[in-house]
Amino acid sequence: MWGNTAISTLTERFRERDGRKKGIEFLPAEGTIMEVLNKSKSPFIRNASNAIEADHYTPRFCVLNLRDEEIRKYWLKQWKYFHDEVVIEGIFLDSSFNMSSDKFHHAQFDGTKSWKGVTLDQKGVTGKYRPEKEPPKLIHSQYMAHLSIVSQMQKDGYHYCGEDMGVFGINRTGPDLIDRIATMPLWADCYCDFSEADAKKAGLDPMDVFFKGLAYRMVWKINWNIRRDKLYLGTENPLAYKLIKIYSRVNDYMFNREILPGEKGVMYSHNGTSVLWAFENFEYPFEKNVKYEEVLSGKESSVQNLLAQKGGIYLISNA
Repeated sequence: MWGNTAISTLTERFRERDGRKKGIEFLPAEGTIMEVLNKSKSPFIRNASNAIEADHYTPRFCVLNLRDEEIRKYWLKQWKYFHDEVVIEGIFLDSSFNMSSDKFHHAQFDGTKSWKGVTLDQKGVTGKYRPEKEPPKLIHSQYMAHLSIVSQMQKDGYHYCGEDMGVFGINRTGPDLIDRIATMPLWADCYCDFSEADAKKAGLDPMDVFFKGLAYRMVWKINWNIRRDKLYLGTENPLAYKLIKIYSRVNDYMFNREILPGEKGVMYSHNGTSVLWAFENFEYPFEKNVKYEEVLSGKESSVQNLLAQKGGIYLISNA
């Protein structure tokens, strides 16, 4: 979805027809965005000069006004159709924030007023005066409109990946693996190439790095090696593939992150269940007995003080 909330200027120009074909085979407008534009009160975002907003994509795009009821309704209807009928479930948002969410619509004149200003060539207004009080000029933020529309699309079944850091889905951003090591907690929900060779070259234990990345919800890329006809994670170590499966199992509980003192580990809690990722051996006290499963080994027990072992992943619930 490059631009994701815009149409091409060509579409907008083709909407302005004078009834003559002149060699151009126009696409039908019925049932398309062009029909919606004609019904909309304020289909485009206008800048302070009253020009259609295009960010740095001028003159290619015309950014749609997501606060307009007709635009919004059409947008959600079409994407629900693509999900349900075409079975599209993933969206990559390229240029999301510079095309929609950070924009302001400058409504130069309130559309409910009949007076909209004049020019000297309009003879019909000769002898009339500019009103003492002009209609109010409105500036509408697109931020909540953008957030709510993407939220609705997630409810309709879409998964998002963004070009930059954002609030939806995973993000395509960040430096190479080694440059992330010192700031790994910052890269939650950001994907990255894992390289066992690079980790060893930096003097690190590759599986410690892989484990900690998952603990901080960093997304390791899974590639398909065409020549070898198999999955590849940047390592041949079977533990990495096992950790990916375990992550998928505990992911639903990985909310409300707490980095433990001294970065001994990371604890998540959600709906009465906690997940503890241990980076070293330590004792974790609870107020009362809890049930736990060490997911890698399958060991289960009930304790009040959990003796966590380095590399352990503990699924914890009330006893």
